Amino acid sequence: MKALKKLMLIGSLGFLIGGCASAPQQIPFIETKRGETEVGTTARAYVGDIIYRKFDIREQFEAYVTGAVNLGGASITLTDTRVQRMLINGSDGAAVRDPLIVTSWMGIPSRAGPLLLIDETEDGAFDRYIYMNLNKGELKQPIFVDWEQSNRSNGFQRELIYQGRDGNNLKLFYREFNGDFRRPAYDQAVQYDLSVSDYIQFKGLTIFVEEANNEYLIYTIEGGSL
Repeated sequence: MKALKKLMLIGSLGFLIGGCASAPQQIPFIETKRGETEVGTTARAYVGDIIYRKFDIREQFEAYVTGAVNLGGASITLTDTRVQRMLINGSDGAAVRDPLIVTSWMGIPSRAGPLLLIDETEDGAFDRYIYMNLNKGELKQPIFVDWEQSNRSNGFQRELIYQGRDGNNLKLFYREFNGDFRRPAYDQAVQYDLSVSDYIQFKGLTIFVEEANNEYLIYTIEGGSL
């Protein structure tokens, strides 16, 4: 009886330890891109071209992968399954975002729990997995991944576009984006009289116009920013 109680106590402790095991740390993989058109360089732009751009974008990434995860007595098949790029315990990896089915060795399907994939060798293919935060293992066959920008990406982009010349009037068009969404309330069409000056100023931006016609513009960004 004492032996049975001891066995039951050990089993209970094991359950508690397993239940309290911490989940892998998951942080969305984010790449920040910032930049603007270089000041001081003379360039040529055709009608409809962007003559100045400034951006600050935080990119996240997703992909669709195909492969198999053998859990030892069960398996999960991935077919064009959506994954989100994550840092998992500091390693490049992904969290599976589509619903999954796990199939037992008897062929019985059931809904699968959370699945993480890890690219431990950083070669563009997943080589390890973590299932239900506890079951860890190596993939028998690597699962290759080709990342694309996710709609979770966000940030802003400002653009100034050459619109041609009407007599002495140089025409420009300004627009803004927030993530993938255009902000039409910020659109602005402007004109400058080149008979008055070869320098034009829009917001904080100063541009020197060397030549302008209805085909192209030769210009230099003298300074400033949008």
